[in-house]
Order: sequence, then C-alpha cells, then structure tokens
Amino acid sequence: AWIDTSVMTGEFLPREIEAGSPCSAGTRPQGQSIKVEATSRVENSKLGQLIQAVESHLLKKTPLIALTDKVAQYFTLTILIVGTLFALAFLWHDPSETINRVLALVILACPCALAFATPLCQSLSLSRLAKSGILVKNAEAIENLSRIQSVIFDKTGTLSEGHLQFLHWDKEPTPQLKSIIYALEEYSLHPVGRSLRSKVT
Repeated sequence: AWIDTSVMTGEFLPREIEAGSPCSAGTRPQGQSIKVEATSRVENSKLGQLIQAVESHLLKKTPLIALTDKVAQYFTLTILIVGTLFALAFLWHDPSETINRVLALVILACPCALAFATPLCQSLSLSRLAKSGILVKNAEAIENLSRIQSVIFDKTGTLSEGHLQFLHWDKEPTPQLKSIIYALEEYSLHPVGRSLRSKVT
C-alpha cells in the first residue's frame, strides 16, 4: 500500500509499505483501504510525543511575555504608590471625592491590557498558524521572526505543494488507451494517478 507521511516528514510523495511494516500515527493511506493494528497508545506515538513537546513549550514563558509580566508588576506597584499619594494629597482638598478619584486613577491605569495583550496575541498567532497547517514547536520562534535574515529549507517537500503536474507524452496515446488509463486511475488517490487522470479526461 501507499501511505501519505507528510504530517510527520513534510514529504508530499507517498511511501510504499508492505504487510507487517510499521505505520506511524498521523499517516494516511492512499488509494486503497488498509487494516492497521495499534501497538501503542496515542501519547506514546511519534505524533503524540510531538504534540506533547509543543504543548510543554507553550506552557513556558517566552522572553517577551516574561518581560511584560515584570513590567506589569512594577507598573502595578507604581500605580498603587501614585494612588496613595494622590489620596493623601486630595484628602485635604475634597475628602468626599477622594475615593472616586483614586478608583478612577487605578481603573484607568490598570495593567491588565499590558499583562494580557502579549500572551493573548501569541496564542492567537499560534492558533492561526495551526489552522494553516504550520506547527510551531517553540513559541519563542515567533518573537525571533523579526530578526531573521536568511531562511534555509532542508528538503524539497517543505517547498512543494503536493501536486504533480503532467508535462507531455513521449508518444500521444490513442483515445482507447486514454480511456483505459482513466479506468485504471479513476479512484486512485496517489499523486501520480491523479496527475495521469487529469491528463486523459
């Protein structure tokens, strides 16, 4: 059988396997049904370990989030000190309005936006990337994007779209031969089969 291993390897061309061969979780059969025996739990599979590694990295604070947390702490302390000084100063001027003025200062200068905006923006970015099929193993990589000067791809599968394009026949087949080719590849999910099918229809 042929299996699509692009989830694990990034290579779009399917790989041929024989009966009894190991098959990783996350791979998909191409062209026909196959019977698979589960030999381990999901968390012990390569895909499960990859997901666990991603989740564990997401729980760690990135340098930018750690910085905003520290700034938010100092900002909160500063606001409380300013609020106290403001209360003491305003107490002599208009005691009835003191609490209202101090509360207005603390609420308006709330560090919530500073403390929540960065982690929220990061989680939304990771979610958008995941929906686009891009798995980020380390959230710190997003923060480093602005400093990237060169990008090196390690294999062709990273750059390909997963579609083979038929270029030309060495010898143009007859209409009868084209119908035979179509009949053979009609239900094929293999990239080569799909490419042939599109050429003979």
